[in-house]
Amino acid sequence: RDLHSFPTRRSSDLTPSAPLAGTPPLNSARRLDAHSEHFVYVASQNTSTGAVEVYSTKGQGQPPVATITDGVSNPAGLAVDASGNLYVANSGNDTVTVYAPRATAPSLTYSKGISAPMGVAVGTDGTVYVANELGNGSSGGSVTEYASGSTTPDATITLSGEYAFSLAL
Repeated sequence: RDLHSFPTRRSSDLTPSAPLAGTPPLNSARRLDAHSEHFVYVASQNTSTGAVEVYSTKGQGQPPVATITDGVSNPAGLAVDASGNLYVANSGNDTVTVYAPRATAPSLTYSKGISAPMGVAVGTDGTVYVANELGNGSSGGSVTEYASGSTTPDATITLSGEYAFSLAL
């Protein structure tokens, strides 16, 4: 079902009007393969190391279509880039793992400059940003930046006395 705004003139009028500005319908999620299938990724903490559950957006009440556990350790944050690659911030082993579309094994791992990653974001230019709860020895968290295609930190923003739990671009 699409996300819609509802008219505010009458509370009894439940007919959807136009979609919310800037909000794509749920069924128009990022295309991940040539078969036009769409997925929702969920970081799960229901096992000793956690997992990423993959759900189809087609239908309701369905079980996961896949479960990613390879390289996953207490996943805290997820992001998908323009090519459909999934990025998982693993707070349990201080890494960010990257999975190609439809893959359950990581194709790339970020580990330099990461300490208890809680969030990850990917810019339109491919730059990766990681929100670290701990700041590698400092009294606060940090945000580590990686240039597109590099697993070596390009820059770090240190947060004095603050812990980084999430970020958005």
